[in-house]
Amino acid sequence: MEFCRAESTQLKSQLDYLTKENDRLMNDIRQQMTMVESMRMMQDNCVKVENDTIQRQQQQIERLEREIGYYRDKIQAQEEKWKETSDSFSSRLQCLQEQLNNERQKYLQLQQEHFDLKIKSQQQPQQQKSQQSSEMMDITA
Repeated sequence: MEFCRAESTQLKSQLDYLTKENDRLMNDIRQQMTMVESMRMMQDNCVKVENDTIQRQQQQIERLEREIGYYRDKIQAQEEKWKETSDSFSSRLQCLQEQLNNERQKYLQLQQEHFDLKIKSQQQPQQQKSQQSSEMMDITA
């Protein structure tokens, strides 16, 4: 009987030990499950943050691409306007150059006519004098 009591005590002791070990292991399992759940939540948060970041960056890229397109169009319109202005100025300059050349031609013609008239007016008194002197010679003769 004593053997049974000793064995019973030993079994109770082992049962207490195993119960405590079971409680400890169950507690470890709960802690690990809590950690796993926390890690899943952190992973989910990281995925959400990553997706949000990617979405914001894509939106920013789209906004910047629209802005680039806007400025590209604006630059192109400005270049076309400058080209039109430049062409207009070139055309106007060419027209003014032609007018200037025409005016120079007219000026040279007028100068030549003035010179010709001046020479003619200088020759007329001499012709009149020689004509008068030849008439005078004819009269005296």
